[in-house]
Amino acid sequence: MPIRKMHDGRWLLDIRPCGRKGKRIRRIFDKKSIATATERYIIANAEKREFIQGYRDRRTLSDLLELWWVYHGQHRRKANTDKQQLGKIINELGADMFAVELDKLKIIAWRSQKIAEGLKPSSANRYMNRLSGMFTALKKIGLWDAEHPVRGIPVLYVKQREMAFLSKNEVTLLLDGLNGDQRRVALLCLCTGARWSEASRLYGEQIVHNRITFLETKNGRKRTVPVSQEICDAVKTKETGRLFDVKYREFCRALKK
Repeated sequence: MPIRKMHDGRWLLDIRPCGRKGKRIRRIFDKKSIATATERYIIANAEKREFIQGYRDRRTLSDLLELWWVYHGQHRRKANTDKQQLGKIINELGADMFAVELDKLKIIAWRSQKIAEGLKPSSANRYMNRLSGMFTALKKIGLWDAEHPVRGIPVLYVKQREMAFLSKNEVTLLLDGLNGDQRRVALLCLCTGARWSEASRLYGEQIVHNRITFLETKNGRKRTVPVSQEICDAVKTKETGRLFDVKYREFCRALKK
């Protein structure tokens, strides 16, 4: 059996895709489904990929992006956004570059160039996290055996911005200057600490028994916050469906006034 369960509950893939004299591949996975998917990939590409004895890995960065998408990326919460941004990074690094040729020096040089062009350090760090995440996922799946080219590169220092808080008078002025759904969303954010994106996408079904459950949160985990009956009556204009029709830019313009 090319896939068997180990004593610790993990799964071992042990396969020679090119026969007895070919390269032996042994990899360990936490889930059987990932081991099975990797086995299928190896068998399907046995004659033209990196699994032949003495083969030099000639997969390009764009090849790795496609593998990442098929076996991992498309299942993420913001799959299309992640792929689009990763594709932009890879195009700038060199989509046709052999992936094994990408090293820390090349990545740091690219990052330095982006900073010189005006990219903020915080944005550069996010780019690095995305690229690192692609290689980490491919390593876990078993589709990347070479060195992780991003691991070990220090993050750039980012000066923390001072938090600004509204006084009671400022809160009153803000709410007095808003109306309709804009006012309801602002009230919801002030009372629950929710982000604009969390509050503006709220559905009536998410408010039950004076408890608001936010689903589309930054970390992907739902969060429930108790509120008063007064707030429920103010923001819940219907029992089902999306509650608010608002645009963030319009709210920002109103806020600046």
